[in-house]
Amino acid sequence: MRPHMPPKLAQWLLRWTLPEGAAGDTILGDLLEEFRERTIDGRNAALWYWLEAVSVSLRYRGRDRRRARRHARSTMRFSGVWQSILSDIRYAGRTLRTSPVFVAVAVLSIALGVGANTAIFTLVDQVLLRQLPVTRPHELVLVTVRGTQYGSAWGDGNELSYPMYEDLRGHNEVFTGLFCRFGIALSLNAGDRIERVASELVSGTYFPTLGVTAARGRVIEPGDDTAASPEPIVVLSHAYWSSRFAADPAVVGRTLLVNNNRLTVIGVAPPAFHGTNLGNATQVFVPLRLAPSVVGGPLTTALENRRMRWLNVFGRLRPGLTPTQAQAALQPFYSSRLAFEEREPAFARASATVRSKFLQGTLAVRPAGEGKSDLRRQLSTPLWALMGIVGMVLLIACANVASLLLARATSRQREMAIRLAIGASRRRIVQQLLIESVLLALIGGAAGLAFAGWGSRLLLGFFVSADRILTVSTAPDGRVLAFTLAVSAITGVLFGLAPAWQSAAPAISPTLQSEAPSVGGGRSRLRRVLVVSQVALSLVLLIGAGLFVRTLHNLVTADAGFDTAHILSFTVDPGENGYDGMRAKQFMKSMVARLQASPGVVAAGVATQGVLEGGSWNMAMTIEGRPADSGQRRLTLNNMISPGYFNAMGMHLASGRAFDDRDQRMTTARHGNDAFRENDAFRVAIANEAFVKQYLDGEPAVGRRVGFGNDPGTPTPIEIVGVVSDAKYTSVREAIRPQLFFPILESSDARNLVVYLRTSADPAAMVGTARAVIHDIDPILPLHDVHTLEQKLDQSLANERLLASLSAIFGLLATLLAMVGLYGVVAYMVTKR
Repeated sequence: MRPHMPPKLAQWLLRWTLPEGAAGDTILGDLLEEFRERTIDGRNAALWYWLEAVSVSLRYRGRDRRRARRHARSTMRFSGVWQSILSDIRYAGRTLRTSPVFVAVAVLSIALGVGANTAIFTLVDQVLLRQLPVTRPHELVLVTVRGTQYGSAWGDGNELSYPMYEDLRGHNEVFTGLFCRFGIALSLNAGDRIERVASELVSGTYFPTLGVTAARGRVIEPGDDTAASPEPIVVLSHAYWSSRFAADPAVVGRTLLVNNNRLTVIGVAPPAFHGTNLGNATQVFVPLRLAPSVVGGPLTTALENRRMRWLNVFGRLRPGLTPTQAQAALQPFYSSRLAFEEREPAFARASATVRSKFLQGTLAVRPAGEGKSDLRRQLSTPLWALMGIVGMVLLIACANVASLLLARATSRQREMAIRLAIGASRRRIVQQLLIESVLLALIGGAAGLAFAGWGSRLLLGFFVSADRILTVSTAPDGRVLAFTLAVSAITGVLFGLAPAWQSAAPAISPTLQSEAPSVGGGRSRLRRVLVVSQVALSLVLLIGAGLFVRTLHNLVTADAGFDTAHILSFTVDPGENGYDGMRAKQFMKSMVARLQASPGVVAAGVATQGVLEGGSWNMAMTIEGRPADSGQRRLTLNNMISPGYFNAMGMHLASGRAFDDRDQRMTTARHGNDAFRENDAFRVAIANEAFVKQYLDGEPAVGRRVGFGNDPGTPTPIEIVGVVSDAKYTSVREAIRPQLFFPILESSDARNLVVYLRTSADPAAMVGTARAVIHDIDPILPLHDVHTLEQKLDQSLANERLLASLSAIFGLLATLLAMVGLYGVVAYMVTKR
């Protein structure tokens, strides 16, 4: 019988195009061989030959013989491999369709493992890896200070003062742009209501340096933020503009009351930009030089005060410079500015040791393409820990499917032996089986992607709270899809390689002679290893989850020093509606009196530092008659409170008296201001028991005198009039630390008040009463951060709760996977026997 021949016209085209000699003959021979195989299989060989002829002709026409010969060989090799892979994929699809139960169990296992990894990676990518949506974020750096400072500081303590920022901006050769910012909550009155908004006070170089332009109107520019006449303007974020003003274009040009100051809206930021602080998405941007008028209080003199460090300073590096080089170039100038500051009158009482350590201070420059975020720092460890946990879950899923594949391979021994007997190579069989595994993994990955979308939204609930404005998208983007594809492919290779290698090496003769499949020793040992691995990894995850749960339980039940069961807390800021000085103090006294008289309220008190909120006011203290050792600093945590605060919190006096109406006068004292260094702020204080134990060696404290500062000759005008029981301050995790309380009635800065109400019943039921009292005093002054103290405790333990909850969920998931895998293997083997 005459063999089938390719189309003559296509053959002529190839002979005319291909190089003469062995190279062209090889290509023609390979094409003819493939054509005849396709003809035998019943496939459309003529159409395939024409497509190949045209493709090869286009590639080789006009090439020199040597290049054509090389390309011909590589092209045919590639074409052969690709055709082989496509054939294996089609065969794998047909094979998997014959085992629906096996496929269902395997896909479910893979989907759970890959889905869990994708869900956690989505949050890791959004929270930890994603850079700011600005121009060339890799050029951005954060400038901070290191070493001993002299003065007050807000934030991490490594911020810069505004005069130092101005010095660096005017004398640097390493940045193409430099800007500073300060995050703060401000009140905004659009005419219908007052609400607190997350804000950034920004320098005029903020938007230009970042390369951010306005979606509507314009952004803040250097000319808007000058010392002579800062413009009373504000820029809204796109999200806030859309939610609060329904994306009304007419908002641009409208006047809003921000902290009772009239500011004109000049623009709206682009949709993707939410500021530089992840976890507290900015809603309004205000020129920094408006801080004295818009914020007031401790920021009244902040623009001139070199001893007050409060600003985050960002720079954009010049091309070719690294952060290390920039840091080295800035240090000489920074040291010269420290020497200049050390000669200021503020250092008059500083000791030689303090001066020496101050002059040794250094600048630090680090990459900041992702911005600056406390939330990122807080969640970094929990999220990476969760990535490790779900990685173990994926390993269990791999072992699970590998066990199923080994069990399934038993029934395919005869098939593999026949293929080897008729000439198939072991490499070819391993390739076929690996493609089956990868195809199975990709199907599971696709199912896992759907699971990940649901899981990411569920996980996001662990991160969202009233004090966090997250702009995290759980929708899968290109990075998440690429991660899922990569994990799925790697998973397929991981669980498929060992079974494929085992299946490709059966004993041909015994297998073909036997009527029933046999289980080889190697395969049995591998199956036992996989089963033991699944159980061991599941136990590790369950034990780890138990430890996390026990840690959480210990923290929840730890003695915080105050009763959390019947206390309601909320924040009210008279300064939001223009209250200042004596008027703010009268508001506070009236509010506390009315709340105290309300039905269901046992006690009411006010503080400037809320408990379990993470913030603190730290100062070094001098104690009369007890000089500190050389180099020692007696640091205390401090708070300003009203009479009745201890009763509201359930704290008891150990000795002395509490504050009352005797402890009030008008001073210039403000939290964090240098007025404290003059020691004219307060006359009396109350110490906690830890202060007495650590700094007075248990001696009586009442009658002792203290003063702010630890320099030689520091005056001690403040008398300790009482000792109160110990209580936690910033977190229940911390050890009890020395603490001093000062009467808020002796301060003129009665702003941002944290109110505590001890109730006789459910504290949440008293929210309406509190709102009614505040509304009766000032109808438009809002309440913020309304929580019970139990809710505050839960929020302060968010990371521990996250790890405990999710590790328990993933531990149970791992156990379920192991059980499903064991059941599937046993059931499959029993069925085959």
